[in-house]
Amino acid sequence: MSEQAWRILIVDDTSSDRQLFRHYLKRDPETHYQIYDAVNGAQGLALCAEQQLDCILLDHHLPDMDGVMFMQALQSQMVHHLPAVIFLTGSGNEEIAVKAMKVGALDYLIKGKTTPEHLRSSVINAIRTVGLQQHVEEQEFEVAQQHQAFRMVAENAPDIIARFDPAFHHIYVNPAMLRATGLAFKEVIGKSNRELQMPEENTVLWERALGETFASKKEKIIEYTFPSPAGMRYYESHLVPELNTHGDIISVLGVTRDITEKKELDQRKDTFISMISHELRTPLTAAKANLQLVQRRLHKLQHNEMTLSTNTAQSLTETASLIQRATRQLDIQNRLVQDLLDVSRIQNQKLELDCQLLDLVKLVRETVEDQRALASQRTINLHIPTDAPIMVMIDHVRIGQVLQNYLTNALKYSDTSKTVTVGIDLEEDHVRIWVQDHGQGLQQDDLEHIWERFFQVTQPNFNAGLGLGLYICQTLIHLHNGTVGVTSHPGTGSTFWFTLPLAAMPA
Repeated sequence: MSEQAWRILIVDDTSSDRQLFRHYLKRDPETHYQIYDAVNGAQGLALCAEQQLDCILLDHHLPDMDGVMFMQALQSQMVHHLPAVIFLTGSGNEEIAVKAMKVGALDYLIKGKTTPEHLRSSVINAIRTVGLQQHVEEQEFEVAQQHQAFRMVAENAPDIIARFDPAFHHIYVNPAMLRATGLAFKEVIGKSNRELQMPEENTVLWERALGETFASKKEKIIEYTFPSPAGMRYYESHLVPELNTHGDIISVLGVTRDITEKKELDQRKDTFISMISHELRTPLTAAKANLQLVQRRLHKLQHNEMTLSTNTAQSLTETASLIQRATRQLDIQNRLVQDLLDVSRIQNQKLELDCQLLDLVKLVRETVEDQRALASQRTINLHIPTDAPIMVMIDHVRIGQVLQNYLTNALKYSDTSKTVTVGIDLEEDHVRIWVQDHGQGLQQDDLEHIWERFFQVTQPNFNAGLGLGLYICQTLIHLHNGTVGVTSHPGTGSTFWFTLPLAAMPA
């Protein structure tokens, strides 16, 4: 038996009819009813005001009013949703039935011909129908509120906001769009970018991006330039799929922002980085050359130990150690300057590759051996599935740079007692190179930004660099038509990897 107790009001001036309907409902084995009685319309309306009813069984012929008048009075006094109403009449008059339905009744029953099952079924169906109607109305109200909120934001937003249908036609644009284009609302609505004579290059870009968004149901970001009376402007557009309650995409919302100032600032910053990098490189190169010259002269003096006093020999040894430390610091500075130069080349699309057909296994072995020599106190394991060559078309200097960066980070961010492992996994059409450490691992927030330019992971007891290494690595691998990635969990270490396509070998 259901725990739900439906509240029913029977409005009928005939006592026997009220008793009969009450008896029918009370005999329901599955549903519990709380039943109220009224002998006329006024008493029924008073009970409607006092009680929160689920259903009213309403006799059409009452002493003080008929059912239609009762419904009209009920509608005027009810602030919230009306309960379900079922008309009762002693005769099957179609005219009464039509009037009942017009004023909001959900069913029409004839006294003397209504069975207990029919009555209970009618009451439950009417209550459920009202519940569904209320749910729909609440959803429609919520949608209307959301729509109004969207309009208020969109109408006052400085960004260009436009909504597109599956045919790429504009179905909504905000005032910012009209100001940017100089077009009137009626000139834009129902038109595509192509019909609005957007430059062909931009039209093709938008059509491709909209098509991909409608197909994938995933957000997409595009950047492009657009001519204006004030000169060329840069824009960034976020294309967001809009879904109905069934999960079907019905439109795409485009939010476009003018990023000209940001682009110009980035260009000035890149120019500055390029200039300062070249300015720094010359004195650093000269300083290292001078240090190397001093090292060679010290080496010659130290070979003449017979002519040196003990104190002088000790002083030369300490000086040689200081020069070696200074040389290492210069190497670090040179790497930072080289990173800045690489970033400048990337931003200006001047980073070029010298690709050749090479054995990746050999390159990985050589890079690991070089790193072992530089970090002799650390253990670096190497897992290679085969001694046979794995041929790839690569710029060996750049791929070596990527692997060296991965290895340097793994050694830097893990304890000296922990091993670092380099491995190669051979797949059907590509090869995967990975470097695993057992350091502190990365937080989820760091994982989401780790490949971004100038992003630095904040970890205690470690000095951060410029935040350029992984950004450069990602760019270099993408230029080789490969991919990069990382798996990491706090406290368990990280595995950084990249893939390269295998070279197509002649049959």
